Amino acid sequence: MNVRIYGPQRSPGSFRVVARGFVDGLAALGVDHWFCPTDIAFDEDGPGGGSADIGVLFGLPQHVNATMLHTAHKRKFFMYAPNQMQISADLALGVHNNGFQFLAPSEWAASVIRLAAKNPVYVVRHGVGSAFKDSWKGPRKPGDASTTFLHVTSTASDRKGTLALLAAWRLFQASKEYRDGDKLVIYGDSITSEAWRQTGEIAACDQSVQVISGFKIPPQHWPSYLRTQYDCVIQPSRCEGFGLVPLEAMCCGVPVIATRATGHTEFLPEADAASGDAGCGNINLTVGPEAPVRGEFGLAMPSVDPVEISLAMRYFKDEQLHIKDKADAWAESTYTQFTWERVVGDWLKTLEKENADGSVR
Repeated sequence: MNVRIYGPQRSPGSFRVVARGFVDGLAALGVDHWFCPTDIAFDEDGPGGGSADIGVLFGLPQHVNATMLHTAHKRKFFMYAPNQMQISADLALGVHNNGFQFLAPSEWAASVIRLAAKNPVYVVRHGVGSAFKDSWKGPRKPGDASTTFLHVTSTASDRKGTLALLAAWRLFQASKEYRDGDKLVIYGDSITSEAWRQTGEIAACDQSVQVISGFKIPPQHWPSYLRTQYDCVIQPSRCEGFGLVPLEAMCCGVPVIATRATGHTEFLPEADAASGDAGCGNINLTVGPEAPVRGEFGLAMPSVDPVEISLAMRYFKDEQLHIKDKADAWAESTYTQFTWERVVGDWLKTLEKENADGSVR
């Protein structure tokens, strides 16, 4: 079997992470593969050229019509991670007419795509790289009086629940659990971070809210960076496509406060309804009725409640050491379940079975 992966190499964001994850998974499985960086040059001169057994494209919808159209791969797949409750019928038709089949990163994403897709949808779940192996055994941020929460966003819109989180932070600061030195760090690429710095919501906060830009941490150092710099990852997302950050935190033993919205449902377990405690170092947030999203014109997404977010932060402060111990205890099993080698291997086994029994869809 020969597989060609098409995806960004330099552009920040989830597509680059997931495309490289596929490459790592294929390498671990010993599968012949070639990576074609679509943001540098369109390269069809590598092993297998334009006639591999499988071609997989990672990118935005418009890339379907610009990449791989003249290749002769036996099967072509397009990884798509919807971050809203429906997809365009034109996108689904374009994927079908260009000979692609959809890949989705979660069962939720697949259910959304299937409402419009003209052909079968395959699920390749979120994955994590080998850098996370045994990361839960390394040193973690000291359990001192101050607590640092991390929120990662790749968008200047409110799709990640950032506005509700900032409102929740101000409520948290007024609570008895808040201590001088507690911090909320918002981490994003340079464009996203600058956009958030200019908002009135950030200006209304004191220096306890910091915005870090760049995504400059090398992938191999990301697990140790999470463990040693942050006590908790907090992602009150209203809709998620890939939703990788909570999974990565779980795989290195960092507690998570997050909604089970959309893409997160693949790996965030159900929780106690009263406390939100999922028993594995996670505190789950509920989502409410759909409401407009600032920065996403014409779109409505499930809402999140600042009061509930602030209560989750207060609960974490009270139970911090216990929750961290539970996160460490669950990290190995989460990592084992979600390695790129495993999730890519499961998908390839499905394709091989279809080829063997003649049921190619």
